[in-house]
Amino acid sequence: MGLRTTIFGSVYAPQVPVIQWDGLWKLNEVSAGAVLDSSGNGKDGVNVGATIGAVGKFGSGYSYDGGDKVVLSAINNDFTGSFSIGCWAKANTTKSFMRLIDTMGVNGSGCILYMNHTNSFLRANDGTQMNLGNTSNLGNNLWHLFFMTFDITTGTGCLYSDTQTYRVTQANMIGKVLQPSRDVTAGNYAGAFNNTYSYVGIQDEIMFKKEAITEEEYLSIYNNGIGREQN
Repeated sequence: MGLRTTIFGSVYAPQVPVIQWDGLWKLNEVSAGAVLDSSGNGKDGVNVGATIGAVGKFGSGYSYDGGDKVVLSAINNDFTGSFSIGCWAKANTTKSFMRLIDTMGVNGSGCILYMNHTNSFLRANDGTQMNLGNTSNLGNNLWHLFFMTFDITTGTGCLYSDTQTYRVTQANMIGKVLQPSRDVTAGNYAGAFNNTYSYVGIQDEIMFKKEAITEEEYLSIYNNGIGREQN
């Protein structure tokens, strides 16, 4: 519940932004296979080796051992404009270059959202690249929220990790399309197993929207767990 304040003797509860997700994967399945989309848009994914039933941020989550991934190919064609994508993650390792979300593989276009690395980034179809901020030293066995957003109209990318915000605006990114060059995946290199870049830990609540969420909306997710409220 959000903070309640009193104004002129009456109780006032600030309105929490309601986010209508284009994809929401709660990772609370009780059987392996399909990764169900709870947004109502039918964007189900496929579990390739992740262990179900781990203790998640909200209920259960998926555990990755370095050779697992979730494939979200149903949203491959949904990156034609602005977007936001993120998740909750908990790891107990100093391993770097852990790909929480990957849409580009090695040298393609799209985005990579890292944990324990100094530089997540966005890359347009023509090779124009935007480097974002630092998510290092977060493998401390605590839950952290990670999000990446891109506003195609302003050429602005944002990386959020907990209460940290890294915002970059590049004129050469205005109007650029960041179409994934490979299947959208969580937990591993897009398109193949590659333990160099794999995630080792627990993941919960993967969220996707075909708009750049605001900082207010991001903080509502961080403070209130809004992602899990859209059924």
